[in-house]
Amino acid sequence: MSAIGGPHQKKGGVVLRFASDFEDSGLSEESAPGKYRLFEIDGSLGQRLLEGKETFHIKGGPNDEAVLCTSEETFEIKKKESSNTLLLIPKLDDQLKSAQQKLSAAPIPGGEEELNSRVEEVQVPAAMPNIYTMKKIAPRLGQLKTLLREGIYPGEDVANGTHRKRAKLNDGSSSSGVHASGNTYTFKELFDRVQCSEKELQEGLLSLNAFELHGKWRVFEDAYLTKLFDSILSTVVGNGMPVDCVSASTLAENLNVQGYLPEVIEKALSMFSNVCDEKGQYALDKTKVAKFRAKQLLSTFSTNKNAAVGDFKRWRMCDFMEEWTDSMFGLASASEMSDLLSVSKVCNDLATLERGCGDGHEYIQRFFASDLPEDATKRFAALFARRQKWEEGDIKPFIEGIVVTGNPLATLLLKNSRSSMVKPKPGTPQYPKSYRVYTAR
Repeated sequence: MSAIGGPHQKKGGVVLRFASDFEDSGLSEESAPGKYRLFEIDGSLGQRLLEGKETFHIKGGPNDEAVLCTSEETFEIKKKESSNTLLLIPKLDDQLKSAQQKLSAAPIPGGEEELNSRVEEVQVPAAMPNIYTMKKIAPRLGQLKTLLREGIYPGEDVANGTHRKRAKLNDGSSSSGVHASGNTYTFKELFDRVQCSEKELQEGLLSLNAFELHGKWRVFEDAYLTKLFDSILSTVVGNGMPVDCVSASTLAENLNVQGYLPEVIEKALSMFSNVCDEKGQYALDKTKVAKFRAKQLLSTFSTNKNAAVGDFKRWRMCDFMEEWTDSMFGLASASEMSDLLSVSKVCNDLATLERGCGDGHEYIQRFFASDLPEDATKRFAALFARRQKWEEGDIKPFIEGIVVTGNPLATLLLKNSRSSMVKPKPGTPQYPKSYRVYTAR
């Protein structure tokens, strides 16, 4: 078969004619007229889409890599180049059969010579030079953080325009140049912009301690949340309230004179508590409170004259533990705080620890997993820039957030690092035998 306009053999048959809006010169362009897209989809997702049981959205801005989002998952879309362009011809067998029948049934005034010169056409409406593949990925929640930073909640006075100030997100990261009077978004507006599924967006908002106020999703300014939570703790401790049954309404009554909204107080309380019942009763969670206080201390800037501007303080462990315990307002003893550090590992995704520094001290310094890039290659680059060698237990908290179903942590480490076994130095009790370390590729 050949296309009309090209060379033809001297006998009857069927040729391909491209549709009037088909542009061969535009095959390499994503916006080529009449062009279809061919997706290679795994069996379970493909079956759900064919059965109409799954709604999906394709998201991405001009500078983003496109993703396909189902109700619960996110898939990265990649274009795979093909050396053979696929021609899309609807009901080809029927068209060929019809064309042959026309050739056979038509009268032949000129005999066999005329029959050999006759051709019938089959329309080619489109072609597909590429195949698009999909791979399940972790949700791209960095976009969510950026959007929430545009409308950080710094309290009613600031929100109403009494004054403006530079704001910080709940995790302590700075949002330089962004003020409380910036944009705020509804859930639908966030869903339309963030490359993640609806379920992943809900989980992302929860992980960022976002809350809905007047129909818009907000996060607390760091300084405001510190002030509010200090007020909550001092009220609870000062009034002798049972920490395992704190009433949000009672707190609101006590803090009303300070100008805090009841719904804002309850949100702050819920961030550091577990719900007791549906009547607004909460039990303060020592682990959640301790992690919040650790974030605050680790976000202290260094006052060392040799430190660069913006460097975080490198704490001696003994000093950090003392300050950390004092910040709990008596909710936990020094031994409980030590257990939270070593057993519950509250700081594992917040800081790096330095042992054997030569001066007999251990040190701890801020290194938030939430500050690291979402892209696996960039994240590992940042990890190995911080430390040349990582033990598995130390690196795990910093990469768990980018692990996806079907791609276990071991696979992620194998692809992005080198591993080797190291023998412990004599007299190192925490390493009774050889242990594995990871280095950059």
